[in-house]
Amino acid sequence: GTAANQPLYAVGSLGRGQFTFDGTNDCFDTASWSLAQNFTIWTVLDTASIATLRYAAGTLGSTPTFAGIYRGDGGAVGGYFGVQSNHPTASYSAGVLSWACYHVNGASSSLVFNGTTSGTLNFGTTGINGGWRVGGRFDAFSRWAGKIVEQIIFAGDATTLPGWAAFLANRQAYYSLP
Repeated sequence: GTAANQPLYAVGSLGRGQFTFDGTNDCFDTASWSLAQNFTIWTVLDTASIATLRYAAGTLGSTPTFAGIYRGDGGAVGGYFGVQSNHPTASYSAGVLSWACYHVNGASSSLVFNGTTSGTLNFGTTGINGGWRVGGRFDAFSRWAGKIVEQIIFAGDATTLPGWAAFLANRQAYYSLP
């Protein structure tokens, strides 16, 4: 509702809509709602910088932090999933569209970033409780600096559905993703 906190909407370089977040105060917050595990988050994004962790999405009103891109210790670039150890390294450059698929299901959680999988992760038992923030995490820190083109939250494990491979191939082709 605050104009200064609204990301900019524009047609992107691929002729498709995108929201650009300034990394300072921009975000979209949902009304309060909850989603218990398990669920799947699909995101198409790019970041303006990979020098520090930025959250593309997270919960609102509770402490779990979900999704972002960062340059970790030792210079490894990768997707971020809750804690620093929960990331696969993958080829990534600032200003380039990439994709991430997060499956949140306790000790069987996983993250695939640009086709590179993290293997099994333990995210814990918390779901979404209190709402969802696009462009940041539950508090005022680590707001997203870059573009978010698409974000879909599926109840359940969407990666096991018969149409998942076709969905993935379609999104990769549509956005020219790796």
